[in-house]
Amino acid sequence: MAWMLGSEWDPLMVDKTNQNHPDKKQFKGQYFSTTAEASPFEAWLAQSLDILADAETRQGWQHPLSFVNWVTTDPLSHPDEPFEKEDLVSVDPRHITPSSEWVAGYFAAYHVYPYYPDSLRYQKDYLDYLNKNGQKDPYEAYLLELKEKHSGIPLLVAEFGVPSSRGMAHRGPLERNQGMHNEKEQGQMIVSMFKAMKNINLAGGIVFSWQDEWFKHTWNTMSLEIPSERRPMWLNRLTNEENFGLVAVEPGSSTRIYLDGKMDDWERINASEKAIGGDKFKLMASSDEAYLYLAIENPNGWNWDEEELLIAFDNQPGGNKYISTPAVSLNEGTEFLLSVKGQHNAVLKVASAYDQHTYLYGRVLKMIPFNESLSQENNGLFLPWKLCLSRELFLPASNKTIPFEEIEIGRLFYGNSNPTSPDFNSLSDFYCGEKVIEFRIPWMMLGFTDPSTHQVWAYPHHQNLGEFSTITSSALNIQLLSINPDNSQIVYKSEVLPYIWKSWDIPSFHERYKESYYILKSYIANSK
Repeated sequence: MAWMLGSEWDPLMVDKTNQNHPDKKQFKGQYFSTTAEASPFEAWLAQSLDILADAETRQGWQHPLSFVNWVTTDPLSHPDEPFEKEDLVSVDPRHITPSSEWVAGYFAAYHVYPYYPDSLRYQKDYLDYLNKNGQKDPYEAYLLELKEKHSGIPLLVAEFGVPSSRGMAHRGPLERNQGMHNEKEQGQMIVSMFKAMKNINLAGGIVFSWQDEWFKHTWNTMSLEIPSERRPMWLNRLTNEENFGLVAVEPGSSTRIYLDGKMDDWERINASEKAIGGDKFKLMASSDEAYLYLAIENPNGWNWDEEELLIAFDNQPGGNKYISTPAVSLNEGTEFLLSVKGQHNAVLKVASAYDQHTYLYGRVLKMIPFNESLSQENNGLFLPWKLCLSRELFLPASNKTIPFEEIEIGRLFYGNSNPTSPDFNSLSDFYCGEKVIEFRIPWMMLGFTDPSTHQVWAYPHHQNLGEFSTITSSALNIQLLSINPDNSQIVYKSEVLPYIWKSWDIPSFHERYKESYYILKSYIANSK
């Protein structure tokens, strides 16, 4: 094995170190020294490597050494990088050399993800590059340039991967996005990146990560994870950083409910852990550390040519008590509205006054259009549930502006969530059987900032501008309506079903090998 010092260096910290210590560019140790071109930060790294090498040697052994680096502080030039700090300063492994007394070896180690920073997405020579099979691969193009820059030093990709999350934080070339991949896609993309490394004879690659990590955060959901110290208590499927693993860390001691159109798992749930209501339709709700589960049973079977389902969710006082289109009244103020118009067509929307996206990026940051009417409660208007992916960017070399990017999270994925099913899709949000339709909805998509303590974000337009705060939800009230799609007339309206669950301070979980694990295992086993 080997040692890799440090982490992804903050470029501002590196630059400040170099500015503050202009007289400390050189270091000469017993095992590692700098070259004449070294910076003060690189001299500090050389000294750190020398200290570690000395400690290793004193133990009677030596292991290969490196320090962690990443694209942001690589020694390459990225003329179309829109953020100045992402190409501000370099940390160059070539400016550190081992002595003859260090026989275990020295190598370069980089974290290289396919979607970050933005230069990997927009740099023209990367986009035009063709691999040996005649296929475009910007990721391989970058790795090849990096390898050529490090001639004479083995190059290891010390972290790479894509997450199998429900949410997304960034787009990448070839759809290698930072999230919203099912497990099969995750495995295929990891293998494709491994092949890119093999094509150009890199020293190897290390997949990130072995297992999912519930404590992680990411930039486009972290402001809605409140309190932040309770992130490990629940799995936020919208936070991509929590879902990089080859091993799924899933809620519960075992999976509570599979979306498969069957009711046997619902029947096994204790009465105290589910809510049941309805008359014409049977409505059931349950939950775990990741999802709210719903099942709607229609004894006559579903006929989507003659009905549309609407499911209203109320998590706090206030909200829309009617829907403007179609014109329908509701028993409770509603924050979220789920529309089901067919076996493969389900969309969750958010009341405009409760929408975090238009509030933050429209009213506060002014990055997207905003009309004050959106902030009015009980206006009957529901908006698409969206996450931001990128603010407007300017590419300096291309002299081109890239518009604000967002993604609609509320458009639900259809599929079977049972890993043993041939139709398994790990992104599944709903499944429709002959008489039963089932849903699993990530907690944040229903406004919860911490389901373990029943916290939901408060109506944002009531708060100090730019801030989110929470209130405690006494119950999640659910109402089911059936609409005639031809004339928008109400065919059925249920009583409100209040769903209440116990708080928790110790989450339960179990582990499962993802599809991506088996795909990668097969690739490695059959590689030559």
